[in-house]
Amino acid sequence: MGLARNAVDNLRDARHIGPSFLMRHFNSCTHRSLTHARLKRVGPITIRNRTSDADVFHQVFATHQYELTRFPQFADIREFLDRTLAAGRTPLIIDLGANIGASPLWFASRFPECAIIAVEPDPTNAELCRRNLAHARNVEVIEAAIGSTSGRAELVDNDRGKWGISTVRSDTGALRVCTVAELLHQRADFCLFLVKIDIEGFERDLFASNTEWAAEAKVVIIEPHDWLLPGAGTSRSFQRVMGELDFDLLLAGENLVYVRRPDA
Repeated sequence: MGLARNAVDNLRDARHIGPSFLMRHFNSCTHRSLTHARLKRVGPITIRNRTSDADVFHQVFATHQYELTRFPQFADIREFLDRTLAAGRTPLIIDLGANIGASPLWFASRFPECAIIAVEPDPTNAELCRRNLAHARNVEVIEAAIGSTSGRAELVDNDRGKWGISTVRSDTGALRVCTVAELLHQRADFCLFLVKIDIEGFERDLFASNTEWAAEAKVVIIEPHDWLLPGAGTSRSFQRVMGELDFDLLLAGENLVYVRRPDA
């Protein structure tokens, strides 16, 4: 069963990501640390062998976990983008937990008219994220954590690979914590379109206060992590905030997708 599943996944990767992506298996066997591949219709990418990097690209580009056209609400999403552009404003996507750049690349390929801010706290992930996004237009990578208030934090390894690094506040932490309001402050001519959130449980902090930005977004995509941190209540704050707003709630793989209703 495992071999059959792997074969199906590899065929899907070759079809949606590109045949060169499969070179990671050969490179792993020859103890090479990196695989350089070409992402279909996007451009060159680099992943670290024997890490979760390949899984990240598989989730995003092979299983299409951020594909919005599957929903009937996409017609309204598209209309929102067209109205924003017609008004002379730039739609803005904020990717919180950008990892090595797979999700920003997806959004850049699907919404080339948008500017993108990719926020990633892990320094090694952020370095590779910049590398993978070097050829992408209108994308800025910010190495920081994201929270409800500014401050400092440190990273915690949950033994889940490079896609499972979590953030913990610490007055002496080396990591900067910024806020969504800070990201928007110098971009007043932009219109907040989409916020994607995959921050390994720190969503509890992000939605604790200063959540005015949530009502401005047209789409909010959140991966909840109650399964990762049982009993910690990491989803309570975003359930409270998003539940009070006039959004449709949709399911896409591991993600909750909130789409603001047209009359909201």
